[in-house]
Amino acid sequence: MFKMVRQMTIDNEYFTYKRLDWDSSKLGLETYELLLKQNLKTVTMNELKSIWNNADLLYIKNNTKNRINSKFIGEETSAIIYDTNISFVLNLKDFVQFEIEDYSNFTYAIESELNIELNDFINFNDSRFMKDVQLNNRIGVNIYLEWIINSFNLERKKFFTIRKKNEVLGFILYQTYDDYLTIELISVKTGYYNQKIGSHLIANFKKIASDKQLHYLYVGTQISNINAINFYIKNKFKVKDTTDIYHWWK
Repeated sequence: MFKMVRQMTIDNEYFTYKRLDWDSSKLGLETYELLLKQNLKTVTMNELKSIWNNADLLYIKNNTKNRINSKFIGEETSAIIYDTNISFVLNLKDFVQFEIEDYSNFTYAIESELNIELNDFINFNDSRFMKDVQLNNRIGVNIYLEWIINSFNLERKKFFTIRKKNEVLGFILYQTYDDYLTIELISVKTGYYNQKIGSHLIANFKKIASDKQLHYLYVGTQISNINAINFYIKNKFKVKDTTDIYHWWK
């Protein structure tokens, strides 16, 4: 019934269950991710209960609307919900032309890596990795710092930067697919908040994507990050769906 995609991964129409190598190495625990794709049937629930015991820590991701799964998680695990992720989409085909304000002091570039003091840009306090104190203490590194560094010089990942007089004021880390881009991180340098740096950055990024004839932009944020939610709505993104994310420490 299961399709074995690769070692330590199980994938079928109801769920994907996979080992997270980086997390397992950093935590010193067998760490897995369980992505629930639709409401589970009883037989699938029993299959899950027979395989998830090999995980010391399990991240469970479930679309908020799938309440049968929510009930199953509540009854069969001691998992705690640490995040509800809101997924946004921008349909670039809806926009014939992007209006860009002229700010000659700013320059923009697509780069494969960043030559900056990254700690000036790390401010992701709404993240589930920060909210789960046990996880944050045990992992021993700043996960966002690692995320950025590990994205350097990867073929499908790039950084879109905004500069003023050669000083990087903000960046977007994104990944390219066939007809869309996924924004992984947006960050503005400490000391430059509330100066419309993010707005200039995203406006020019949308134009770049449109000029490349891509159709969609996707981005996600935490439901507790009200500023980010308002930012994306102001910039014409629409809510696509929501996903509850649980941490189950065994």
